[in-house]
Amino acid sequence: MHGHKHLIYPSSVPRYVFHFDVKRFLATPLRKQVIAVHFLLHGLHHKLPGDSLRLVFPPLLTLPVVALLHEVARPCTPLDGPFLAGVLTGYILYDMYHFAVHSPRFKHWPLFASMRKRHMSHHFQDQKSGYGITSPIWDAAFGTLCKK
Repeated sequence: MHGHKHLIYPSSVPRYVFHFDVKRFLATPLRKQVIAVHFLLHGLHHKLPGDSLRLVFPPLLTLPVVALLHEVARPCTPLDGPFLAGVLTGYILYDMYHFAVHSPRFKHWPLFASMRKRHMSHHFQDQKSGYGITSPIWDAAFGTLCKK
């Protein structure tokens, strides 16, 4: 199971796309561009976690990713339409939940209060843990729980 966690870990997209080691690109000709794009796509969100304009991944940037997933899924299943609908629905629900976890409007709701505390630990204490925004279950299973 450990070798395939990237296939089943629901938070693998934020973990491997937004939290990759930017320093690996320091020796490449595109280092400045990679660092700038990474900062614009996710670094600003970590610098300004209370900025309501930086709480969700821009939908226009998501469309190419969803289109690629759709093209990959099409030959694998006759259900590529429902697959695409599921990916889009999951993305929207995930971003809505992420917005609510960051929003002070929901900080007193019991469900969001515990998730907010854990997610803010990810932002301010250890960015290499606490990837599971919607649930601590996967972080517990894969050893990425935030330290207390």
